[in-house]
Amino acid sequence: MGKSILARHQRPVADVGAYPSFDEMRKKYIQLRERNLKLLDSLSDEDLDRPTKTPPKGREREFATYGRSFLALALHQMLHRGHVTDARRAAGRTAFMAPGAS
Repeated sequence: MGKSILARHQRPVADVGAYPSFDEMRKKYIQLRERNLKLLDSLSDEDLDRPTKTPPKGREREFATYGRSFLALALHQMLHRGHVTDARRAAGRTAFMAPGAS
């Protein structure tokens, strides 16, 4: 990615050029998601209880094991989907429907 994402504790800025493009972000997201799914497929049920080697500082409990780490990733994605749903509704648009939902 050409431009770095702002550090976690920096304040957002109004300059769009300070951020990566949507296409860059989506490409990176897909790349990382594929890597995570490949790792998940390689793990046994017992492996999910194995401790991780370097959980993020301050998040040691949530990322203590491989299983907890994948749970945190899934919940994080759900959280952001909720943000997008709220934003779409506030803009007068309909919420996204999950594939296959009626």
